[in-house]
Amino acid sequence: GLFKEMGKIGSVIGFIIGMGIMSFYINGFSESIIQFEEIFIGIVLFMIISNIMQKTGNGILGMNNEMVLHDSYKSEIRDNTYKRLIEVSKVFEELSSTFQRVSDKENVIEQSEISEFINTVANDTCKGCSMRKFCWEKDFYTTYRAMFDVVSTIEIKGVVTEKTLPKIVRERCIRSNEIAKKFNDIFDIYKLNYQWENKLIEYRQLMSQQLEGVSSIMDNLANEIHDGISTEKNIEKRILMKLKKNEIPVKEVVLTQSKNDNFEILVEIKSHKSPGIWAESIIPIVSKTIGYDLVLDKFKSNTSDNKRCVLKLIKANKFRADTKIAMADITLGHVSGDNFTFGERENNYYVALSDGMGRGQKADKESEIAISLLEKFLEAGFNKELAIKMINSILVLKSNDEMSTTIDLSMLDLFNGKAQFIKIGAAPTFIKRKDRVEIINSQSLPLGILKDVDFQVYETQLEDGDFIITMSDGVLDVTSVAEDKETWMANLIKEIDNLNPAVIAKKIIKKSNEASDGSIKDDMTVLVTKIWKGREGK
Repeated sequence: GLFKEMGKIGSVIGFIIGMGIMSFYINGFSESIIQFEEIFIGIVLFMIISNIMQKTGNGILGMNNEMVLHDSYKSEIRDNTYKRLIEVSKVFEELSSTFQRVSDKENVIEQSEISEFINTVANDTCKGCSMRKFCWEKDFYTTYRAMFDVVSTIEIKGVVTEKTLPKIVRERCIRSNEIAKKFNDIFDIYKLNYQWENKLIEYRQLMSQQLEGVSSIMDNLANEIHDGISTEKNIEKRILMKLKKNEIPVKEVVLTQSKNDNFEILVEIKSHKSPGIWAESIIPIVSKTIGYDLVLDKFKSNTSDNKRCVLKLIKANKFRADTKIAMADITLGHVSGDNFTFGERENNYYVALSDGMGRGQKADKESEIAISLLEKFLEAGFNKELAIKMINSILVLKSNDEMSTTIDLSMLDLFNGKAQFIKIGAAPTFIKRKDRVEIINSQSLPLGILKDVDFQVYETQLEDGDFIITMSDGVLDVTSVAEDKETWMANLIKEIDNLNPAVIAKKIIKKSNEASDGSIKDDMTVLVTKIWKGREGK
């Protein structure tokens, strides 16, 4: 302790003096407790080990306090973010409830409006009548009841004539014809108001669904931040030590893991070099440390500036996918009613096809809106079921004209090979396997027709070498010879002996053209997605 300020040399001197004092008190000067050779070896080992610790361990050990403070700060930010997201989610939820608290009107004229209806007729028709005093003053209840019966009749039949008026009105009223006409005129106004009110109620309900969807998204995001994502400090420290040992100027390692076993690793390097340069040396080290094959996430910006660069590493996919397209449209290359998209986001791959009802520009507009919205929702990480419900409500609200389109969505998990299919008014999807062709079909109405969309999610396990074939109904409707068009197409696909998805798509279009004798009835689009195991998945 006396010599600690002198560093390693002081520690060595203190050790030698300590051994000398202990030897003197125990054995005197006759014999040393530890032999001089052992003291020398101990000093050499101490100098070597201390040098190694200075280069590797001290940097990490000295960061303990800083890391504790940093972790505490991150935890506080996470909790505050969670609270704010929950608060905003509750606001949208309350807005949704406000819009939902409007019930449909069951009748054109509600009970509360009947008195106003009768008063309007009486004031306009009976005002200058010589019998007004007798009808509305001396015999008010009888007259009012008769008028109430007229309201019931017109609401049931939609119109009232002089002959269908109650007997007491026909016999006593000298203006019965005018009464009938006035009732019909006012009822027409009530019907028009009823239609607009119901339309407004429908819009409010659709708006309520959208606000509820936004609330659900924010609530899920908040829970994912607070509960669904955990950090593994031990693994982070292990990765940090491994990288430092390999002389990589790493500043920080953050590993986040969600409940569904997905994780990502952020590695911050004190360097101005691009992330791609560091990835070659960092990925093998981190992969070996955690026991998973990792890749650089090319779909997230791996930032770099003059002082640092950040790499995002994710699990390497076991499967890969590639999509090719073939098309033939009824307008000879001008406007097709079919629109599509496909892409990859982290460990997921999606393929979507939309067929607008009808043909030409109107059909193209409908399907283009649906695909554009679906693409944005999926890339933003929205739940696919919620995304479809929101697209449906947008199509219903967008125009007074009927807008409807199909949705054929395939979602592929490239890590475990699981596929999910959602089909809304769409043609069957075919999966070409090594020894068979499977058909996935569903009977449902297209989007944009009803405010509540109904669909099911179909799941299957993909295999190495599978082909997922998505097509618009124009491809199946070309033949009138085959009674079972799905079986006809499945046999056609099975006979195609080729492993190139582009060739398969072109051959399906060609065979369909031949089946129609060159007379295309509707736009035809075929998307063929090939699935195979990547190098990492072997």
